[in-house]
Amino acid sequence: MFSGMVVGIIKDNVDPEKMHRVLVEFPVESTDKKLESYWCRMISPMAGKDRGLVILPDIGTEVIMGFAYKSNSPYVLGAVYNGGEDKPEPYKNDDEKNDKRVFWSRNDHMVIFDDTEGKERVDFGAQASERLDVTSGPIHQILDSSKMIITEYCEKDTEWEAKKTISIKCKDFELEASNSITITSGAETQTKAGGSKSVTAGGNHTLNGNQIHLNGGNAASPKEALEFPEHKHPPTK
Repeated sequence: MFSGMVVGIIKDNVDPEKMHRVLVEFPVESTDKKLESYWCRMISPMAGKDRGLVILPDIGTEVIMGFAYKSNSPYVLGAVYNGGEDKPEPYKNDDEKNDKRVFWSRNDHMVIFDDTEGKERVDFGAQASERLDVTSGPIHQILDSSKMIITEYCEKDTEWEAKKTISIKCKDFELEASNSITITSGAETQTKAGGSKSVTAGGNHTLNGNQIHLNGGNAASPKEALEFPEHKHPPTK
């Protein structure tokens, strides 16, 4: 007969009745045998119909158990760290500020809430390598499923950087800048159009190159005069 609180180890987490329960075993000091609990309900925030946080402890996890009235009414109150287990790597509480809140799964998926003054951020990671870092400030990303729109807003600069290739694929692509657009290539630059292509400038249009070739499949018909450097012929005799 047990009452109060005891320490146990998760033995099974596959509830035959699918009620989010676990089976716990705990040693008894007076014998080498280990006793098993009944299927235990988990204490969980906001538990209820179609809501709540569902995180079952892994087999082998050390937990604290409580009993209501008698030993056949067990509850798992929570899991505890022990001396043989490492805490999640990002969690370092070197002072009394306790700035980080960490959720870290066994395969290194993580969510970190960092309240460090002046460096506030939220980190999301898949196996601790693919990461999305959200820092405090006027940066917003809006995912609107009703309009099927993703909106990103930043009051200053936005930078995309890749060691290899950045690819964008879509049906129609529009690029607009209220001031200027600069495209720089370290080597060759190509633009292709499957149909017609037009280039319009409100002012001058300048082409610079060692050689400039204009090729037309049928004819080249510029509407405005093309200016070429003046070429002087030697006087005739």
